[in-house]
Amino acid sequence: MSENSEGEAGGIRTVYTHQEQGSPRLVPQESYEEVSIVNRRYHVEGQFIEAISRGETRQALVLMGELKKTSGGLRFVSDSMKDQIAGAAIVRTLIRMGARKAGLAPTVIDSISQEYAQQMQHTVSGHRLDMLLEKLVAHFCGVIRQERKNSYSLYVKKAIDYISLNLNRQITVAELAEASGLARSYFARLFGKETGMTVKQYMAKKRCETAAELLLDSRLSVQQIGAYVGYADNNYFSKVFKANMGTSPQDYRKKYNFY
Repeated sequence: MSENSEGEAGGIRTVYTHQEQGSPRLVPQESYEEVSIVNRRYHVEGQFIEAISRGETRQALVLMGELKKTSGGLRFVSDSMKDQIAGAAIVRTLIRMGARKAGLAPTVIDSISQEYAQQMQHTVSGHRLDMLLEKLVAHFCGVIRQERKNSYSLYVKKAIDYISLNLNRQITVAELAEASGLARSYFARLFGKETGMTVKQYMAKKRCETAAELLLDSRLSVQQIGAYVGYADNNYFSKVFKANMGTSPQDYRKKYNFY
């Protein structure tokens, strides 16, 4: 038999490994399903930490919902309050990791985390626990966004505010430079240095984040949402959205609209 080969019978999978040639190891089929769930959870955890580090509240909440669903598929996780509080502690750790990645001071991270940890320890309902976790995510993401904005120069802050107020129309770099009071070439270099993105990349990201919120919080059609954030061509909107959010607007709404 090959180095790693398998056979199945009656829900039991027979596994032959290089070290165990001729000595099959019987593993329940459900073990493989559980491994798949664990792998999925690790992947979502990484995305969750990244969303927190960027201060993206909505995306972080969506991913937190995904974490809850993957945890529900593990045999050792029950619906008891004890397990739910333990699970919330794990989520708090992931949130702190994201906040640390964003550069928040440890004292700030600890202060916010402990405030919510104490409330969670005395929670007697799963609904209340979910609400506290959502508030914790929103709190950290808000602080991270504010800290990031505080680190920008006045010129870049003006540009970011201008973009937020004019998402529904096309904005040129020259227009932003004028609004910021700088020469076009210098403004473009400064914006890229401080945000880590070109103006075009930043605007696309901001538009897609706003569109993602509308996909989950409104009944507007995908085409209406695309137009609202400045994309008259629905096909182009879908292409840009997928490049920034990892999935099409339609699939994003189907997958994450569970609140």
